[in-house]
Amino acid sequence: MKKIISIILCSVIMILLFTSCFSNKPSQTSSVIEEVSSIDPNVMPQFDKGSLRLNGSTACIPLAAALLAASNGISVEEATESINFSGTSNAIYDLCNGFSNLVLTYESTDIDSGKAPTEKYAISRDALVFIVNSANKVEGITTEQARDIYAGKITNWSKLGGTKTTIAAFQRPTNSGSGVMMEKLVMKGTALAKPPEKYKETYIAEGMDGIVKMVIDGSAEYGNEKNGIGYSVYYYIHNMYSVPEIKVLAIDGVAPSNATIASGEYPLTNEIYAVIRADEPQDSPIRQLVSWLQGAEGKSLIEKAGYVKLDK
Repeated sequence: MKKIISIILCSVIMILLFTSCFSNKPSQTSSVIEEVSSIDPNVMPQFDKGSLRLNGSTACIPLAAALLAASNGISVEEATESINFSGTSNAIYDLCNGFSNLVLTYESTDIDSGKAPTEKYAISRDALVFIVNSANKVEGITTEQARDIYAGKITNWSKLGGTKTTIAAFQRPTNSGSGVMMEKLVMKGTALAKPPEKYKETYIAEGMDGIVKMVIDGSAEYGNEKNGIGYSVYYYIHNMYSVPEIKVLAIDGVAPSNATIASGEYPLTNEIYAVIRADEPQDSPIRQLVSWLQGAEGKSLIEKAGYVKLDK
């Protein structure tokens, strides 16, 4: 069983690399899995094909693929092809309307708004990170400086030890997972500065890959200068879109890593959740799977897939 699960998770990475050329699934450019602990099939809930309907945040796709393949007893190819995550906000909508029955997601205003009849359970932890072009001389900023950049108070890299160039502060939609984390962990009620009207369409990235490409290539309307800054989640940047053209900034003197995220030393951390409908039957396989994810075997799977496991 140990070899089977190892093969499943390693194959997920290879398939995501291949399918990224032909679909909207991101590429995983660095292998994070060496070995996966044996999973007892008598403990892990098993599902008939099609009965486990997953949705969620883009950065949870590798975990979902491994989970679906293992719990359905299907090939990795089938599991990967059946995953079509619609993003944080849309995933909660789909869950509430019965299109999915388990959502793996980052922070979402829809979960806690009271409008969605859902329950959430923390299964992992990740972090909000800030990225710049690798040519940028700046190595780190403080949380306060990040807030001031996005509030429009700091507008030039020279104020942060960089070259004398205007900062292009690229954003994600406010209802995206990283957008909600940005508001919760950094802005804390301070309004985001509005992008220049003539550049608005190139300052707000709909997809997680979009903001990375903006930082790499710059904004065409802005002269393609490599002076941008963007934000995303650590797992996506480190494991799913790791490219040499991108630099991840230290925050408050601490570089993000699985270790500093787990310990809380890195300041901008937040949980990843398994979300289910509140009316899910108490003895359902879905609830059993969520409990399994929070147990020792589930934590092992989460950790070996490159995510930060929760100690509690």
